[in-house]
Amino acid sequence: METQMAEKKWALPTEASQPTTAWIKQKFLMIGSGKIGKSSFWAQDEGAFFIETEPGLNHLAVRKLPCRSWDDLREIYAVLYEAYKGGSFPYTTLVIDTIDRLISYSQEECVQRAKVKFSKMAEQINTIGDIPEGVGWFWSTQMVDNMLTKLSEFPSALTLIGHVQNKEVKEPTRVIHKDTINIGGQMGTKLLHWADHTLHIKSRLDGSKISRVIRTIPTDTMDAGSRGKMVPDGLVWNEDDKANWEAFRQLFS
Repeated sequence: METQMAEKKWALPTEASQPTTAWIKQKFLMIGSGKIGKSSFWAQDEGAFFIETEPGLNHLAVRKLPCRSWDDLREIYAVLYEAYKGGSFPYTTLVIDTIDRLISYSQEECVQRAKVKFSKMAEQINTIGDIPEGVGWFWSTQMVDNMLTKLSEFPSALTLIGHVQNKEVKEPTRVIHKDTINIGGQMGTKLLHWADHTLHIKSRLDGSKISRVIRTIPTDTMDAGSRGKMVPDGLVWNEDDKANWEAFRQLFS
């Protein structure tokens, strides 16, 4: 009896894929100094929902839920998923404000898990660094990565708001100081690679006025980037948050 060939799942492409500027396909990481206006910028999006991992949005009119633990995040994801499966997902943008604090919650969760797994030394485990063999750092990175993957499956853009750290980088012939995400190790590197657009907000003094600029081209001293150069380097923010948002949103379909 001849074996029937299974139906092919893939076919070799004959044409190049086309880049997409669809809003709901984008993943953003916005970093900058505290109180530079990151949350205010995303608050102009009428379709935004904020996962508020730390207090700081009371001055803004936004749709939000407080997230003060990893369990809270699980519950927030559950209600988002319920809306999605029900065919009534109400948001076009999900904003995690801030990713720094969310990672802290993942580490706190890892400590509690480790106290159970390594019960004989539970009293000695108080921070993620106390977990044997670096297992805690692996757990935390995996937890955050898995959650971002699940949130990315919703029909919305996903934005992480974070802070900046000036980090010393040692190279064979020099030492430089680089402004980058305020999250170190493998986690920080993964988040920089995860984002389609790393929007680095810089402030500068122009005469007697302070202007803010979105940087999207990386340099030796700054992490930034935009896949496909969809977000041009050097977009200037003025004092009108709404106008800043509308100019940015027009870059995407």
